[in-house]
Amino acid sequence: MTWTPPDPGYQPPPPPAGPAKLSWRLGHSAWVLAPILSFGCLAAAGFLYVGIRARKPSWWIPGVAYSVVAWVFFILGGEAADGSTMEDVSYGVFFALWAASVVHALIINPSWLRWRAGHRPWYSQPPAPPVAWAPPPPPAPLPPQMHGLVPGPQQYYAGPVDVNTADGPQLATLPGFGPDRIAHVLAVRQARGGFINLHDFAAAAGLAPHELVAVRDRVVVSPPPPAPDRPGPGPTGEGPPGPYGRIVDV
Repeated sequence: MTWTPPDPGYQPPPPPAGPAKLSWRLGHSAWVLAPILSFGCLAAAGFLYVGIRARKPSWWIPGVAYSVVAWVFFILGGEAADGSTMEDVSYGVFFALWAASVVHALIINPSWLRWRAGHRPWYSQPPAPPVAWAPPPPPAPLPPQMHGLVPGPQQYYAGPVDVNTADGPQLATLPGFGPDRIAHVLAVRQARGGFINLHDFAAAAGLAPHELVAVRDRVVVSPPPPAPDRPGPGPTGEGPPGPYGRIVDV
């Protein structure tokens, strides 16, 4: 059996997380020194630190009580006469509270370390993933009775259409213009040489009154080239009369 050297690109696994290191545990357990070194008089400082950080009143309230009571009995012992019972009781309670605060801190510390290991401050939270963009759903199909009256999803209004120069795709952007109507309009325009006005175009396209209202703001009629066989103007002087008689503005 021969030994094969490891792949040069191999990277060793990362070291264990911070909570598993002894230095991490000792560093976050330093608050226990407050009740130990102060004989309980400053126990509130350590208990307040862990209790407020972890939002546990059951941790910091006893620490405050230890410090307040310890100071009371420490002052009473100092003011009592030397060798008196009051002095002995005061200092006895003082040292008992000191021992109780140290034991209580040691009991809380494992729970504090577990909370600290799982806590992530707001500034170290990973950024939220970008929201994936989804295309809009396709439009619902039109009912059969609306076919030819409403432009399909591929049609859009991009500006006025000059009916004397527009080709088939441009005319298809007008509502109600299907292949048959477009072919008829182009044939009439070719035969006449162009349309004189909007009513001339509407007559050639066979537009119903409501269809004329739908397209009249979307079309323009440029002056057609002169032709000797073009019919003369109608009674209004604007071209031949439309198929509906007199047109009333709507």
